Amino acid sequence: MDQAEQRARFPAEWRARIERLRSRAGQNTPGQHVVSRVILKRFAGKTGVRYLNVLRPDATGRDVGPAGVGKVQNFVPVASTSAEMLWAQTETLLPYALDLCDRGVAHTDERALTLLREAFALHYVRSLETRITHARAYEEAREKQKQIVWASMDWRTAFLDKYGIYPAGEEAFHILMDGALAQNDADFETGLIFREAIERHFEKTKVWLSAHGLEIIRPVAGEFLIGDNPALTVSRDGRLGHGTGEVPLGDADQIFMPIGRHTLLSVGPQSQTGTVPEDTVRVLNEWQVRAASQYVYFHPDSELENFVREVRISMARPAEAA
Repeated sequence: MDQAEQRARFPAEWRARIERLRSRAGQNTPGQHVVSRVILKRFAGKTGVRYLNVLRPDATGRDVGPAGVGKVQNFVPVASTSAEMLWAQTETLLPYALDLCDRGVAHTDERALTLLREAFALHYVRSLETRITHARAYEEAREKQKQIVWASMDWRTAFLDKYGIYPAGEEAFHILMDGALAQNDADFETGLIFREAIERHFEKTKVWLSAHGLEIIRPVAGEFLIGDNPALTVSRDGRLGHGTGEVPLGDADQIFMPIGRHTLLSVGPQSQTGTVPEDTVRVLNEWQVRAASQYVYFHPDSELENFVREVRISMARPAEAA
């Protein structure tokens, strides 16, 4: 391969991971939980977990078993069965940590803390926002590769060697680069690059979280709900983020995720248990509702349905006024 095409290629270790995943590309699980079933069960009553479509806040909430909600069709579009197997390594062991949370001793158990960090990490990367961020990041990386090659002189020699004619300026450069990046572009379109990225981000997030404590928070009064983008970050200036997008972990002032009606994880300087007043519960719930892409889940007896509706209606008012 000529030097221009070599410059256009992404790192060799990245390409090797892509090729390993390509062999599993046909092994897929269509309906994939973005909110773990084991966590949704903690918001369920006798009739299931109640969910409300926040895109239609005037609709009536419905009760469904935890297995039937919290899913996105083809969230990971290719080689998704191997991704589901990866998530299952955490989800099948998570009840151990959740039980210790309920007993108020999870902060003293390193195994439980590791599982809780992993649970946060997998919900963080499975955010619907992650797909949007991924598309933007790919385009930025693609453009950067082109800029690197354009700044060199050897692409002109590569074009001459490849096509047997001298390049005629920028158009020739784009022809060369489109060919050099064709395989990457094809893998981006099929979702193979996203499949690699989400696993890589999962591992990076676990490493980042391992250097921080986890606070297990319980409400003095009231209860938590959970949205379909549950692992949230809030910046110092009040911007709300979820997934690997708007507010990265390192820039966040608050990082949290509900894991039950009466339990919430918060990243902090040390691992401990704590409580929050009802007013804070309301703020945390409001952030969940605002961050939701489509659904919010809560206990059928919680009386939170009207709260969810009010928050989403209040979000729509400025747009309607405009």
